[in-house]
Amino acid sequence: MHFSTEQELVETAIRHLPLRRWLKAPDGTPVFQQTEVRGLFGIPDLLAAFAPATSRRNKPQLRSIAFEMKLSDWRRGLVQAFRYRSFASTSFLVIDDSRSKPAVLNAERFKRANIGLIGLNADGRFRIYVRPQREAPFAPHLENALTEIVKSS
Repeated sequence: MHFSTEQELVETAIRHLPLRRWLKAPDGTPVFQQTEVRGLFGIPDLLAAFAPATSRRNKPQLRSIAFEMKLSDWRRGLVQAFRYRSFASTSFLVIDDSRSKPAVLNAERFKRANIGLIGLNADGRFRIYVRPQREAPFAPHLENALTEIVKSS
């Protein structure tokens, strides 16, 4: 069974992806989670972030994951997910797993771009085909803008 709409895909991802674990946020600490975040470079379908109290040089180091959801158009999704690397430390394309074969066959493109690829089933089971490395966003001013969005929520 596959998803009928991207909204169904987003809702299933919110319920089943282990965002807290991936962000390495301790239990009981708040994790920012929002759909369709505006004011950055692109509008991710889902954005999750966690700001540890302090890091090196007493500056909070935001941990963030941006997600682009697509039913099947992996090429467009890869471009959009790459754009989110301007402000997020990790970015994924989440695609309907029943339609993921073309994306999986092009996994090397995701690896070169350091974009993760997840196949998600309607029952919430997911498979990580490409796991990206966490790294500093491309645009520090956009990372700062995201930090302000997270702090003000």
